[in-house]
Amino acid sequence: MATRTLHLTIIGALLVIGAAEIAVRAIEHELPVLSDWPTVETEIKSAQLNELAKAPSLLMVGSSSLEAAVDPAQLVSMGAVPEAYNSAFPFFSPAATEVWLEDFVQPWGSIDLLLIGLPAWPPPTDPADDPLTGGLSVLAEDDGSSDLLENLALWRVRGVLADLEEAVQREKSVANQLWTDLGHQTFYYGRSGDSLAGVFPPYGAPEMDVVQEGALRRILDKARRTGATPVIVLEPGRFPDPVSEETVADYIGWLESFAADLEVELWDTYSVEWDESFYADEAHFNDRGTLAYTRYLGELLIDFRARTPGSGA
Repeated sequence: MATRTLHLTIIGALLVIGAAEIAVRAIEHELPVLSDWPTVETEIKSAQLNELAKAPSLLMVGSSSLEAAVDPAQLVSMGAVPEAYNSAFPFFSPAATEVWLEDFVQPWGSIDLLLIGLPAWPPPTDPADDPLTGGLSVLAEDDGSSDLLENLALWRVRGVLADLEEAVQREKSVANQLWTDLGHQTFYYGRSGDSLAGVFPPYGAPEMDVVQEGALRRILDKARRTGATPVIVLEPGRFPDPVSEETVADYIGWLESFAADLEVELWDTYSVEWDESFYADEAHFNDRGTLAYTRYLGELLIDFRARTPGSGA
């Protein structure tokens, strides 16, 4: 009797699953696509990098401050570099960038210049404040073991219904084309007076912790070993919450000493007195700021390539 009951239970469960599979297949085309990427930016920029007709001679990494401030097309048009791609993204950290460069940017050997943007505040030390590192690492280590399950609609839409609003917003962000083909974020165009107060974690100690510093050192080392010239760029964005000028100066001093020890050039574009009208909010430039900042960075690049052998001049 117990065996018969078990069999009936299993058959009933299979019938329910089968009916659910048929129902989901009928509406699947109307549901947002589930993405394994930790952010919209990483998903879009991975696709863009793979679709580039020619690998960039200049690759930029860094935070959303650099992502919003630099238009690679303008750099190319002014003759600063032959090709360029802006691979910076929000939630930046050296640890996340190391995974990004190691597993999602290929081939390294084509890059002549690697600009590493660093905000004027330390990267996160708490893993909870560094969402990209874990997400990218998991994606990079995917062994394809779920490929067979992709034949099931129930598997393909797993989590979509639970996070439907987030999935819809992601699709809208992709469809709105807020990024140029070369990775520049245009969301902040035409904006000014916004604020990010209370959004960021506290400023923290004015130096990198050993994990983030180690990742940055390995990025610089690999760039050199693969023929790229690394340059550190101190980004123009300001920390959105109260922090003393002395604390910021201490961190900039730490970065300058770090760069000097490793014989890496550092361009301090943070300390430039940028016009207040250039800022959409504390950390991001608008279209006017982008135009001015890209021109400024382009002049630095032209000068650097002229005086630095092997930098793609």
